[in-house]
Amino acid sequence: SSPTEGLYLHFNNGDGTYETQDYTAIFSATLAVGDITGDSRPDLIIGDSVYHNDGSGIFYFDGYISSAGDAIALADADGDGALDILVGLIENYNEVYFNDGAGHFSYYPDSTFGESKDATTAIDVADLNGDGSLDIITSNDDGQQNKIFYNSGVGYFGELGVLFGGENNSSDVQFADIDGNGLLDAVVSNWGRPNFVYFSDEGGGFQYQEGFGSYNGSYDVVVGDINQDGQLDIVAGNDFQNSIHLNDNGLFSESYFGSSVRSYDVALADLNGDGRLEILSGNAGVNEIYDYQSGTTTTFGSTETTVQLATGDLNNDNALDIVVGNIGLNEIYLNDGAGNIPATPSAVFGSGTSYGVALGDLNDDGLLDIVIGNYG
Repeated sequence: SSPTEGLYLHFNNGDGTYETQDYTAIFSATLAVGDITGDSRPDLIIGDSVYHNDGSGIFYFDGYISSAGDAIALADADGDGALDILVGLIENYNEVYFNDGAGHFSYYPDSTFGESKDATTAIDVADLNGDGSLDIITSNDDGQQNKIFYNSGVGYFGELGVLFGGENNSSDVQFADIDGNGLLDAVVSNWGRPNFVYFSDEGGGFQYQEGFGSYNGSYDVVVGDINQDGQLDIVAGNDFQNSIHLNDNGLFSESYFGSSVRSYDVALADLNGDGRLEILSGNAGVNEIYDYQSGTTTTFGSTETTVQLATGDLNNDNALDIVVGNIGLNEIYLNDGAGNIPATPSAVFGSGTSYGVALGDLNDDGLLDIVIGNYG
């Protein structure tokens, strides 16, 4: 089928088939899924459009926020128990939209954060200083430094923020306690420079940094205990070969795996139920699964360029399956329960550039459904 833009919901029928509901009038490169109405049902924010879930899998339009943005996150910014919307903009100030608890949003001029030159491409949230309020880290492009914005406690973050890192053109940030001191550190992937771990101090700032990776450029990072030594390791999806960075008390040893194909997304999952994490690489070409323990690589997928991967149990057999969002036809790969993923897809669906892939039970039937956002 020809590429199409918009939002696509694929409802799981439980028999390997999916019923598609499309919102082709919506066009944006941002997608967020979360319960914004407080009814325990996942709602949707796509671009500047807010959609509420009626419980049967029907999403009705509830209104707009002012900006579609280049990055989006849902988080309780003001501590009232309702998810607010954080919007990152490449060519303007970033914004907070406050939820009234019923899924309706308000914007105030003093609720912006950052500067118009920041060129924010990703937003992540965590309580960095232990005060019970969620703080913001922005990943910035165009040679701008990344920033921390500390929460006032009621959802206001200020303009300047706290700079950290160099002029790195960052692509992704993950929060994790890398050094085991109970504080969240920031793992940052960069383009055209080494990646860095920024180790946090008791005050919520970053005391020092440790570089990892080369200058090849990284699109994505994930964190998990790859070698089962009780320490969190790092996997980077790179422009060339992907890399594993084993953690030894905050210092990293590097090894490479897989083919020399560009990887836009990497993920960790225990596919065979042995308690060990396998590494999934979404590539510009055939995708790969790497088993660190055995050192073996298996491939799956077509030669489509994969933009995003998601894992979940689609057929309720207690094994993680894989959903692949591509430039072209999207794909589903069903796990046989022993960790064997077929080389060819179990099902294909949709078409376009799938910039966002999310799984969730949208209609309360006990089955995982698929949300796909297409860019074109």
